[in-house]
Amino acid sequence: MAVVSGSVEVPDGPGIGVHLDRERLQTCKGDLPVLPPALVRMKYGDGLTIYLRHDPNRPGHTDDMRFLERLHQFRAPGPAPSYNNDIVTDFWSGEDDKAAFQRLWQESETGPMWTTTEK
Repeated sequence: MAVVSGSVEVPDGPGIGVHLDRERLQTCKGDLPVLPPALVRMKYGDGLTIYLRHDPNRPGHTDDMRFLERLHQFRAPGPAPSYNNDIVTDFWSGEDDKAAFQRLWQESETGPMWTTTEK
């Protein structure tokens, strides 16, 4: 579709002019790999780090990372969600510190855990 002055013309008929190759799509089907346990690690610039479990295999929870309310029900401290927050979020499998990972994995069984460091 041609973009003119930041807009595209809506087609008159069904679809948007894209052909879906259904045979190729079928070749992409398959079981997803089983991933090792990992904790979501949310590191704020003020020293607060939140650790919590995330299970995307639970029905309706594949996009929890976008919804902090669903991820930890706002039980962990920290600033209100905002694009202005100084935060880095990743999945941590504990390869760099297995003992700390095992401890936090056990402690996070019932909900989020957090630590703070002085800045």
